[in-house]
Amino acid sequence: MKKNILALIDVNNFYVSCEKAFSGALQSKPTIVLSNNDGCVVARSNDVKQWIKMGQPVFEVEDIIVEDIIKEHDIQVFSSNYTLYATMSDRTMRVLSQFSPTLEVYSIDEAFADLTTHAIDDLTEYGKMIKARVLQYTGLPVSVGIASTKCLCKIANELVKYDPSYEGVPDLSTTVTVIGSSGRRERGVVRKQDLQDTRPDALSTPALIAAGHRRPRTEPLRQCAPRGTGAHDPEHALHD
Repeated sequence: MKKNILALIDVNNFYVSCEKAFSGALQSKPTIVLSNNDGCVVARSNDVKQWIKMGQPVFEVEDIIVEDIIKEHDIQVFSSNYTLYATMSDRTMRVLSQFSPTLEVYSIDEAFADLTTHAIDDLTEYGKMIKARVLQYTGLPVSVGIASTKCLCKIANELVKYDPSYEGVPDLSTTVTVIGSSGRRERGVVRKQDLQDTRPDALSTPALIAAGHRRPRTEPLRQCAPRGTGAHDPEHALHD
């Protein structure tokens, strides 16, 4: 039986990327987006993350850094524009549908593409083609995590945040070991460098399982369940 091949396409810093897509002047500027009624920070460009925490209330940001860091680094601040984000999400999904007849919209900024039936010689190059096409048609940067299961696709996209050598397209389709809910092991090959550079808190139970570590757990490892796609979905209020 042919092995499943899935790709998880995730827009990087979605809300911020949407704002930057329409302004060339913003491309090199640190940027944050605020929640409803400008209550807290819900999206940050990568260069802001060292100064501002995700979900940090605006009043704390104003008290602590507005006078210093925002002025010093010219951080751009935007209120949420859910109409824009919904439109950009729709454009992104339309582009992604060109690459797979089976596209599962996972959230406003993520989708799983089933590549199992495709005759693809180089999955990494195919992922790079997806990245380039989305950027060309929408102006949005994406990561493309490739693996045999949805959970491993999520792990792949987590790895790319801390290891630029993947160039936004980690392929874990043949380099991981999975422990099923029964404890049975399907042996494969794991490269230590796939995980050694990630943050300790990024090595969640699924990541440890992917690395071949045994760890007690109280419930079986499940496939990632589909989630709502609405811009107002509380589970997707934070979009780093």
